[in-house]
Amino acid sequence: MERKTNQIRIWTAVDRDTGELIDFEIGSADQTTALELFERIYKRHKVEILCTDANPVYQSLMKYYKPTYNAKHYVTKAETSLVESWNMRLKHYLVRPKRKTICYSKSIEMLRISMLMLPNKDLIFSLV
Repeated sequence: MERKTNQIRIWTAVDRDTGELIDFEIGSADQTTALELFERIYKRHKVEILCTDANPVYQSLMKYYKPTYNAKHYVTKAETSLVESWNMRLKHYLVRPKRKTICYSKSIEMLRISMLMLPNKDLIFSLV
């Protein structure tokens, strides 16, 4: 069995009050990709509470951001259910990451475009 060499991860941020996707970042599973997402979120939104799972990347990022932005950070699976529901939608609607055929482009740019269209899918289908 072959090992996947260029795995990508879609990092998502969801507003707990509205349930909307705030922002996303596509890249690797390391700290640099998550850092890009965190910087954009903290520049655009007033973040008071941040809920994450126990991924060690979040712990290292909070050491960097906590003194600067003073957001409360909760590490719990109970508060990440909204993000998990968005992740399930991504898996359902975006066939692109899991297909191994030539029918779908594997480029990060096409994945980014698909991610931008997903929250507006109802609007897009109404225009057709």
